[in-house]
Amino acid sequence: MPAFIEVEYLDGLAPGKGASVAIGSNTAAVFKVDDAIRAIEGSCLRCGADLAEGSLQGKILACRGCDWRYDVTVGCVVGIPALRLVIFDVKVVGGQIIIANP
Repeated sequence: MPAFIEVEYLDGLAPGKGASVAIGSNTAAVFKVDDAIRAIEGSCLRCGADLAEGSLQGKILACRGCDWRYDVTVGCVVGIPALRLVIFDVKVVGGQIIIANP
């Protein structure tokens, strides 16, 4: 069972905006999507940009560096399902976002 790490408070996560958080030796980009918290690998597969700084429309995230689009609910590049980011398990406990350290 993975260890969970407290990373962010729910009220600090603005709608449509991401937060970049350290998860052990990894970085995750955290978003609120349809009242659920999603956490994906933090760097774009194409250009390496910080995905937390991307533009979120619904569940689709556009990288600010190269405009590649990701579905944050499953971690894949839109239109190329074989290209995937790591998806982190997320819990919310008492307003605290807790993410699994893989």
